[in-house]
Amino acid sequence: MGFAVAGIDSKVYLRQFSSVQNPLRMKQLARDYVDVAVVLRRYAKVDSATPVYVYGWSLGAGFAIAVGSDEDTRANWAGIVSIGLPKQNQLVSGLGANHANLHAEGNSLYGFRSEDVMGQIAPVPLVMIQSTSDTASPQKVGNALFATARNPKKYVLIKASNHRFSGAREEFYAALGNAVTWMREL
Repeated sequence: MGFAVAGIDSKVYLRQFSSVQNPLRMKQLARDYVDVAVVLRRYAKVDSATPVYVYGWSLGAGFAIAVGSDEDTRANWAGIVSIGLPKQNQLVSGLGANHANLHAEGNSLYGFRSEDVMGQIAPVPLVMIQSTSDTASPQKVGNALFATARNPKKYVLIKASNHRFSGAREEFYAALGNAVTWMREL
């Protein structure tokens, strides 16, 4: 199974395309991912309507679920794979929005809570991959977030040492491949 792959460094993306004065919006994030998908399809020489898989790790996992939850761009996505999804996600660089109280009106522009978008991803398939020993995105957070998502969804818990899946790289890579296989079988 081969894929054309495009990578987005979420921290660089935030530094380049958002600021306190002009925070990133999830709608803009989704439109930007569509732009990447258009170029990726052209590069891969596939039909312009071919859906694309969106993978993200940590903050990138937050970006992936935000993109997957956008109803206007949904037809572009074959599935969403979140790896080490945090409870909160920042939309402005350097403000610590992953730790800010996003329920406070003044802070809500700077990030979003994963639980607020999980239920909006369906009907796009979602695979969540979590580590048993992730301190950045603890297992109990992953379990709670997964519970808020609607079907089709799949949860993969890997016995690993940390957020980077140390000690379980083979299992991690197998889970990545199995995610696409599962989504294709739906």
